[in-house]
Amino acid sequence: MPIDLQSVHNKVKDLGFKLFSDTNYNMNVIGLRRMPGRPNEFDDLMTLSYKENGQWQWHVWPCTTDPGGKYLGKPMNPGIGTAVLKSPDQYRGSHKLGVHGAGKAWAHEALVQVGDLRVWHDNNRDNVVNYGLAETTSHGTSGINIHRDLGDFSAGCQVFKNRKDQADFINLCKKQVLAKLGDVFTYTLLEWPAADF
Repeated sequence: MPIDLQSVHNKVKDLGFKLFSDTNYNMNVIGLRRMPGRPNEFDDLMTLSYKENGQWQWHVWPCTTDPGGKYLGKPMNPGIGTAVLKSPDQYRGSHKLGVHGAGKAWAHEALVQVGDLRVWHDNNRDNVVNYGLAETTSHGTSGINIHRDLGDFSAGCQVFKNRKDQADFINLCKKQVLAKLGDVFTYTLLEWPAADF
């Protein structure tokens, strides 16, 4: 299946998820997870689609939607394991514009978790991403954010490969705020065959 605007939107609708299409600058933040995924590789895609003057705009950037090997081997929460965001799924109102790492030297603007997310817990520490495991709900204070690379991939967050790409993404998201549609975003995470990447 090709990776293009229409095929991504078709998959969103086929899964019964909401596609925001009736208002200019109502952002569709959609991650594409390469299946199966590989830790320590930016082998996924983050997409942003929205209407501008009634015409679809579409942006695509390399990212990872999987935790990195560092955290798979040594979970931050050793009792339950490393968080792997469940896919395919849609998380309505799950993120808002904010700061990742507030108060730290590497703090930067990002989409920060404010709503519930469903996560699988990988706790076998074999440095392989496992999907479909025991599932829990991560509440808005868990910090599963959409941010830029900090050098160690991810402990469950969705992470852009390039800082400039992530900055461009945030600046585009701000168009939704300027259009008076609010600073809260829905995140949709889809699965995509590895052969298409």
